[in-house]
Amino acid sequence: MVVDRTGFVRFVVAAGVVLLVWAFWELSPGRQLEKAFTRLITAAENRDWKTVRAIVADDYRDQWGFDREESVRLASEVLGQFLALKIDCEALRSSRQGDAALVETRLRLRGRGNAVGEALMQRANDLQDDFRFAWRRESWKPWSWKLVSLSQNEIDPTEFL
Repeated sequence: MVVDRTGFVRFVVAAGVVLLVWAFWELSPGRQLEKAFTRLITAAENRDWKTVRAIVADDYRDQWGFDREESVRLASEVLGQFLALKIDCEALRSSRQGDAALVETRLRLRGRGNAVGEALMQRANDLQDDFRFAWRRESWKPWSWKLVSLSQNEIDPTEFL
């Protein structure tokens, strides 16, 4: 049996190039930021507060003065009013500058909740301004994005307390 080494070498080189291109795309900081944002939204939908806490930076501080623990606690109280929840992101935009990034999107809630949850969903869906998620890459690793701040100009947190 004769083995065509030239064809085999070409196949290995082509596969290597495809793998390299895929790795550069998949491990790019922008793609990893997108994945971190998606993990955050999915964890909030599933009320997985351990994962949310892991995505939020230790020094998190939002426009309302909440730190990481306070914001996760408030989110768990608010989203705990739902039996089923889906968070949709509309008109998502992101911009990066070095190790800092901003993701802006309008969030829409769908689901079933108790009376409080239904009122919260209506109020949240009436918001016109975007949510702004500020991120920071914590290390040289492209997947080390942490949420450092959240803002939305129309929300008064006292309406949810």
